[in-house]
Amino acid sequence: MKSYLPGFVCACLVWFGSTAPAGAQPPAAPPAAPPAAGAPQAPNGQTPTVQGEPSQEPDVDTSLANLPELPKIPEVQMPGERGFSVGASLWWANSRPEFEKGSFALAYLGNIRMEGAPKVNQAFDGAFALGLHNVLRISYFETRAAGNEYAPTELGLYQQVYSQGDYLATDYFLRSAKLSFDYLTWPYPVKTSRFRLKTLWQLQYMEVRTGFDAPLKQFTVENTTWATSEIHRFILPEFGIGTQYWVTRGFRVETRGAGFSIPHHQNSWDFEGSLNFRAGPLELQVGYKGYHFRTSAQQDFWVRGTMVGPFVGLHWYSDSMATK
Repeated sequence: MKSYLPGFVCACLVWFGSTAPAGAQPPAAPPAAPPAAGAPQAPNGQTPTVQGEPSQEPDVDTSLANLPELPKIPEVQMPGERGFSVGASLWWANSRPEFEKGSFALAYLGNIRMEGAPKVNQAFDGAFALGLHNVLRISYFETRAAGNEYAPTELGLYQQVYSQGDYLATDYFLRSAKLSFDYLTWPYPVKTSRFRLKTLWQLQYMEVRTGFDAPLKQFTVENTTWATSEIHRFILPEFGIGTQYWVTRGFRVETRGAGFSIPHHQNSWDFEGSLNFRAGPLELQVGYKGYHFRTSAQQDFWVRGTMVGPFVGLHWYSDSMATK
């Protein structure tokens, strides 16, 4: 009996294991120990970082982010660069325009110099600030003079013919209007600079009337008057350069020059240099300037002249001297 007892026990154990329920689960593992006090907790949905392993998040250099912003240098406007201004000036320019025969065939000479010098030329201007440093400028000047001379030779002037030695009375009236856009070109941005270099984009209208008469010449049946006159005019663009430098906020040095030419037709140029003294809204301007013009040589007659001389002007400004 003893020899069969171990085999019987083993057979009972095998039978019992084969007849166990199908849904039985293996015993659960013991619960994990709670984290130690003071240990960091991982947020929901993230895998905790194991101590000693490298972090998966990129490194951020916070040294540049904490640097203070660089200070911004303000754009300084000098007096006269805001609002608008108006002014008038007197110009002492001794001009004697030359009258020339044009391209048509004429049996008589038609060249003569106009006599008489103007006592003073009058000029007016206005300026309007556009943007921080640009200016739209409108200017106008006029001059007139009359004089007497004897005809050097037999002359054909407009519709009249004068004999040599005739006593002639000549007169002329000239006026010019100009629109100019003074555009800041350098330096840009200006910041705290006291210097300005501007390109000048201009449009000019010029008109000159010349007249002749022989007041002592006797009338004839054909000639009941010896007076004759005509008007010459042109419109031209002009391009130039202007500079400004503020020695102080109340003292400015300024130069301007512009011109344009169509060969064998019209041409003109002008220049100006001035010292400008400002006190409150008023500015005194003292300087020297010149102007040259020539009408088209393709006409029957044409006129040319050059005017240079000193000038003095007074301007009123709408902005304040304290503008910064």
